[in-house]
Amino acid sequence: MRIKVTLILMLCLSFTALTACGKRNTPENSSIAPASQDNSETSIIEVKKEEIVTQLYSINLKDYDNGDVSLIPQYHRGAIAHITQENIHSYHGGHHPWLGDSESYIATEASNLVPDEYKREDGIKIEYLKVFKKSDTLGIATIKFNDDFFYEVKVESSDLTGGIFIITQIDLHTFVKK
Repeated sequence: MRIKVTLILMLCLSFTALTACGKRNTPENSSIAPASQDNSETSIIEVKKEEIVTQLYSINLKDYDNGDVSLIPQYHRGAIAHITQENIHSYHGGHHPWLGDSESYIATEASNLVPDEYKREDGIKIEYLKVFKKSDTLGIATIKFNDDFFYEVKVESSDLTGGIFIITQIDLHTFVKK
């Protein structure tokens, strides 16, 4: 079985490696600025921004379909951990139901990506997390604080994980002026 794990830890939201990232051209936001001091006229200034997507973490859960669950790398608040059969039995016994809910799972396990003021006791404050795909085996959410950047986090579960979600991809989307 081929293990493919890519993990780049970004401390303090450092964006120094932008040239190695994927790029998308996106005309973003217009801002209005006064044209004169008496505010009698205003002009619209169009600011073009380029979207840069940096993949911070990625695994293919299907690479592990015929293997041992303990071999699957599990992103856990910035570190790599592994699921055990005990974790699966505990989850099926009614313990830690959040492991099977994509929104709760992302809010908890990706909480290292956000500053403390955007967190609650057990994870990311829900107002900064938007789930736009949710099923029993897939969840995709964005973690957004402002118009300059956001994270997109994908979680998946399978029969092998016993319904417990695993973060399979984290992308950082940044917008820079052209």
